[in-house]
Amino acid sequence: MTETRIHERFIEHRRRINLLDNGQFDVWQRGPDLNVGNTSKSADRWYNHQYSLGAGQPSYEVHRDADVPTPAECGAFNEYSMKYQITTPWTATGGDDRFCGVFQEMFGKESRELYHPNQFTTLSFWVKATKAGLYSVSVGANSSWSSLKQYTISSPATWEKKVITFKTPATLSGGLSYWYWLADAYKVRFNFNTWGPTFNGSSEDYFSGHSNYGKADETYWGETGGNYMKFAMVQYERGPVASAYDSSTTEEEQTRCEKHFQKSYAYETNPGTGIGSSEYMCQYLSSATSDSYVYIPFHQKFLYQPTVSVYRPDGSLGSSLWYKIAGSPNPHALAGTIYGITQHGFNINLGWGDEAYKVATHWIAETGW
Repeated sequence: MTETRIHERFIEHRRRINLLDNGQFDVWQRGPDLNVGNTSKSADRWYNHQYSLGAGQPSYEVHRDADVPTPAECGAFNEYSMKYQITTPWTATGGDDRFCGVFQEMFGKESRELYHPNQFTTLSFWVKATKAGLYSVSVGANSSWSSLKQYTISSPATWEKKVITFKTPATLSGGLSYWYWLADAYKVRFNFNTWGPTFNGSSEDYFSGHSNYGKADETYWGETGGNYMKFAMVQYERGPVASAYDSSTTEEEQTRCEKHFQKSYAYETNPGTGIGSSEYMCQYLSSATSDSYVYIPFHQKFLYQPTVSVYRPDGSLGSSLWYKIAGSPNPHALAGTIYGITQHGFNINLGWGDEAYKVATHWIAETGW
């Protein structure tokens, strides 16, 4: 993939139909093959959520998959889908409660505009699963309201397109303040492997709490290793009618995703792996009596202030071990601390007063979503 980046202002002014980022699953900055658990990430901007009350639950891997609907089927060219696959099966019994879901949260202007009463929105997507049956999706916010709708996969191992229309309730709890949107972001969630009495909602209307994670009559496929669900061309838009998929270039999608996650590694290099010739060099800026520091700018402004993790040049995670290069081909360890993180970049205090030093390191920064 090219390292070309498109300026964020161009992206903001381009009219978008799809309110979701990375609905084509082109961007996988954390890597294309991941073990996922509760609160872990998968494709950029997509977030895994698991819940279990009982003896255990299935474990999953998520993969960037080249199996996609054909242009003849979907009317567009798409390279990748997102595949959830069972690695350790678990047979659900009795009153055990468990589910898995993958969701994306929307913030800022998009989120605010969706928090209005009696507003129609439409979710369209392609799905393929090992087991046919009943599944669900939900939109909204956990603590105020969510609307859950079920859909049927008719044939196993076959791509099918689904279109689901939602309507916000006439009255919204929580008000329409900025802080309310920030604390309870708008979510689009796919639910699967739902099991147990906690998820026994009696209707598909508005819920709060766990009821938006699925219903007890949905298909459970966690009992067999290798079972999977795949999603492709996911689009969420305003209005009661689904539009043709709003395709973006990979560079456009990466620019949107980098408001939430950035790394110094080359796109093809997974964070935490050996860095070789792609090591990131931090140039010396200035020194005080006993300290020197470097400033590392982000590729673009984050939506919110991120957290930063740094990696040693051997690829291992390290919070204070850096490498200095001072006219010698053999770098050696130098303690340093991160400070002054903003939406634009961060500083490293080297605790060293010599102007000749440089620093080699890699970093990732993320807002958590």
